[in-house]
Amino acid sequence: MIRLDAATVLLQWAVGGLLFLWVTCRHRKVGIGYGWLLRSTYIIMLISALAVGLLTETVLAREIITIGIVIATAIPLFISFFNRKNKGYQIHQKVRTPSLNTLVQPNLSSQTLTATRNRARSGARSGARSVVVSCSWK
Repeated sequence: MIRLDAATVLLQWAVGGLLFLWVTCRHRKVGIGYGWLLRSTYIIMLISALAVGLLTETVLAREIITIGIVIATAIPLFISFFNRKNKGYQIHQKVRTPSLNTLVQPNLSSQTLTATRNRARSGARSGARSVVVSCSWK
């Protein structure tokens, strides 16, 4: 028969949630509040796992690991929270991705691209269908 410890389930759920947090936040596409919310939620789950573990059947290794994960999760949360108003602290880096025009038409000047867009727009307004496709690779 399988024994199911509530402390172990809470610990595993919180660790899985922290892995999900890492996957979703690693490219910094979400706001800082999202990280705060999930970290604080999983810290509460970890503290609950520790409390349930200490009140029921204590497994020393599980409790030590839980304390370590709480500390490892709380440190970035507090650093982020206390540095939120610091002017020199950059939370998100602006990354400029190349536009589709520079990828498809790398050796055309911006004037040529503007003229091409204007021709396509004027054709679309008059009801004629014109598709401009130009691709040249070096």
